Amino acid sequence: MHIKCISILAAVCLISGCRLTLKDPAATDSAGTGTTTEETTSLFKEQSDGSYTFETNDSAYTNKDGYTLWTITQTISNTQTFAPFSTAVVKSHGNTGYGYGVIFNANTNSSGKTSLLCVLIRTTGEFAVGKVENGLYSDIQYWTENSYIKQGLGVDNIITIAKLNESNEYSVTFNGSSDSTVKFSDTGSYIYSNGSRGYVVVLAPDENFPTNRVVVSFAEK
Repeated sequence: MHIKCISILAAVCLISGCRLTLKDPAATDSAGTGTTTEETTSLFKEQSDGSYTFETNDSAYTNKDGYTLWTITQTISNTQTFAPFSTAVVKSHGNTGYGYGVIFNANTNSSGKTSLLCVLIRTTGEFAVGKVENGLYSDIQYWTENSYIKQGLGVDNIITIAKLNESNEYSVTFNGSSDSTVKFSDTGSYIYSNGSRGYVVVLAPDENFPTNRVVVSFAEK
């Protein structure tokens, strides 16, 4: 499913043709820093092997607060049983202090209220978990170091998301090590057991486009 130019924080809402200034879940400075966010499927290009590559050096994505760009790649009904999934992510070019990762459980109810979860990592070895409800982001886990996240540009990291049915919690595991696992709960107003999935990249205000570029690849394992 490809929806044109809508906010990551509204996931699969029916509003089109908009740009919003919102709190950036990957912001490195004070809370409340804004970022222009939009879906831009043209930048997440599917490869012949089914993987996706995000790439841009377009100065149109330069502003003082940065950009959050995202896409939905799998449409999944919230009535389906949640299946664990693993995604290999590699950032080979770009600012090392800004996040990239996966979004999941993206849903829109009959009233147009939206909800999604996201897990982001940085090349400096930190991760964050967030919840978005009807366009508003909140931290489930603020940026935290995890020694099992491999650091550096061009390095492959595998993010695995699973649901623990006995406790109704989710878990995120890095690079297949059970010692890296972090558990979290979806405790917001709009709680779904499943939903659509995709990818997200946050661009820094100082990426120095068009001289430099940001490149991130994603592959389901």
